[in-house]
Amino acid sequence: MASGSSSYETAPSQTLPGWNFHVVEFPGYVKDSAKVLKMLGGTGAIEKAFAEDLKVLELRYRPDDPFSHPVNGEIIHTGNLLLSVTTRRRKRRPASEPPQITTRFLGTITKTCRYRALADFQWLVDTEDPIAKLRKSIHNFDASGIDDFKLQTDKGPRKNLRNMPPPSFSRLEWPLQYDYRQNFAVIKVLLQRDNAPPEMKLINRYRRQKFAATQFNGTGAIPSRPPATATSEGVSDAGQQAMRTLFSIRPVWTRLALINSLPAAHRGDLKILLPLHAYSMTAGPWRDTWIRYGYDPRLDPEARFYQIIDVRFLKPLKHFERAKRLIGVADSAQLLAKRTHITTMHNPLDADADADVAQSVEHPKTFDGHIFDGKTPRESGLFQACDVTDPDLLKLIKSKRHVRHKYHERDGWYARAHFERIRDFTKRKTALSQGKEVNNDFEWHEAEGDSDHGEGADEAAGDDNALPPSGLSAEVEDKVKSKVDELMRSLQTAQGGQQHEEEGDMDDGDYDYFDVFGDDDEDD
Repeated sequence: MASGSSSYETAPSQTLPGWNFHVVEFPGYVKDSAKVLKMLGGTGAIEKAFAEDLKVLELRYRPDDPFSHPVNGEIIHTGNLLLSVTTRRRKRRPASEPPQITTRFLGTITKTCRYRALADFQWLVDTEDPIAKLRKSIHNFDASGIDDFKLQTDKGPRKNLRNMPPPSFSRLEWPLQYDYRQNFAVIKVLLQRDNAPPEMKLINRYRRQKFAATQFNGTGAIPSRPPATATSEGVSDAGQQAMRTLFSIRPVWTRLALINSLPAAHRGDLKILLPLHAYSMTAGPWRDTWIRYGYDPRLDPEARFYQIIDVRFLKPLKHFERAKRLIGVADSAQLLAKRTHITTMHNPLDADADADVAQSVEHPKTFDGHIFDGKTPRESGLFQACDVTDPDLLKLIKSKRHVRHKYHERDGWYARAHFERIRDFTKRKTALSQGKEVNNDFEWHEAEGDSDHGEGADEAAGDDNALPPSGLSAEVEDKVKSKVDELMRSLQTAQGGQQHEEEGDMDDGDYDYFDVFGDDDEDD
């Protein structure tokens, strides 16, 4: 062989067969294959788990014990190769001669069942206990054993307690990584008093920021200036200017809308900025909103576009999976949602398109959770009328036919029937965005935004005395409620009870329309 040159033996090539295999990584030594199959539930259970994509294959080390808790194996898709290795040794071969090894590819492993989770706690039950015998008879479909079962009375304390184990002791299959660390805000300081030895003391380096917000319940005069406890310490001038710009665009905001509209550099200061520029509305048509100081939505008919449209719904379940903890592994449904819902939203504080591009690169997630378009599922069910972009709902919101001449403490500037119509249609749109089947047969007129759903024209919708959903006029309804309240007060006085009345309870009695957990949506 010449100097500087290399020589190697070329590996033989093989043709990969087209066979597909499913593999089970058994956590143990396999000596008896029949016993292993019995632990896995038999060939039928294995075939069903792989064929029907169940993602779980149970392993029971005590298959004859019905109280044995299984170890759950996870079935995943793989692309491994199955290789057969054969080693041949001659009995009379010298020790220095290597054995003959032959390899052969059998096919591709498309699915693999892995047992990486922790086993659940096990509880051994007395096999002679009648409950254990009954459970075993039910498991084996033994009718005679079920007929022979008789309830036994408890004879008091004894040495071996009859404790039947639950279906599972732990709901988690993966160990928790606590990563305990000392609080970085706390430091240790040695303090010495007089002639005493120094003592160790913990001191918090950071003070808690107090949230000095002004709350308004809809009655009385509105706040016109920030409270005395509100401070701008630690907030930049750019952050205050950004907040002033937002409230100059519109006087009423939800907290989520402010978070999505503020630049990323000032979102952390929102807790300090809000009390300086707005007060919080706690009840009424604008509840859970922040309103600019000095602005009274009860006097401005245009404030109807800032009213709250609340929808109470349950988040749809993605799919049923067993409880486990996989750190750093994203769910397939979450990955699909990120790919389909990544869109950019125009920030009212960004003037040019370059700023939008820079912000979308810096923050890949979307900041349009306060926008209701009727198509994208949202985490929150609280929207303002001005943040609705669905064309069918905009016809109702912008309609002037059903606007009141005077503000109402419950429905704001909209007639009650019309506002209920807006809220009902919003719930239908929300259900459709979640993939539910909804009978949406409304026909909306372009001119008036009215609906043709069989109730007839609401001629009195723009009047202050619009009929409530109960069918009674507002005057009659108030009289009935006043009589009921008077009767309840008389009963409390007769029983020696104390009268506890809160401001605003006289109008609606014990019924709170804005109660998030109310029962006014049971007819959905």
